[in-house]
Amino acid sequence: VLPVPGFWLIPAVPFAFMYFIKLVRMSSYGAMGWDLFTLKMPIFGQLVEKNLVARSCRTLGTLLGAGVPILEGLNITKETTGNKMFEKMFSHVSDRIRDGESIAAPMKEAAVPPFHPVAMFFWTLFVPGIGALLYMGKYKIPILDDLVVNMVDVGEESGELDTMLYKVADTYDEEVAVLTESLTSLMEPLLIIFLGGAVGFIVVALFLPLIKLIQDFITKKKH
Repeated sequence: VLPVPGFWLIPAVPFAFMYFIKLVRMSSYGAMGWDLFTLKMPIFGQLVEKNLVARSCRTLGTLLGAGVPILEGLNITKETTGNKMFEKMFSHVSDRIRDGESIAAPMKEAAVPPFHPVAMFFWTLFVPGIGALLYMGKYKIPILDDLVVNMVDVGEESGELDTMLYKVADTYDEEVAVLTESLTSLMEPLLIIFLGGAVGFIVVALFLPLIKLIQDFITKKKH
């Protein structure tokens, strides 16, 4: 039977886990691992990744369209992403542009995530048993599709990079909307199942001690 103190500690578990993530993200290394996990995590990873791509492309396209120099635009976009992997990618692109290279080629190179032990830890934690194997099979998948790289390449050659970035952002915004709708439809039955399980657990936790007391009382009465 679950003791009463343990029962009341259950609601504190999510808060403890959120505090643990906050502690992990306090270091740059830990923040990179968590951000890599969020980009590839089960179910919601695609939504996070596509949303970041759309937001980054729209920000950079807006800055370039307003006449901001490319290096300054990349630095501003990097600071607004809120994701260490995207920050690393934009930093790499900026460095290569300073060396006289284009945007598309270094962007494609830097879009491949590195192996990270912290990301693997969270995969193992969230997907017990097969999380590590799933991570090893997914971590090298680029955070940018070939579509994005090709559109950037075409934009550079045609001198309409801002227009191409807008088109990429519009495409990914549509995909985010479709994914959000799909996940919302999926979450409804899952939420019902979760709430049913939670209510059942509470009922069992409350009534098992009562049943035990009744059984003990009957046993004593017989004796």
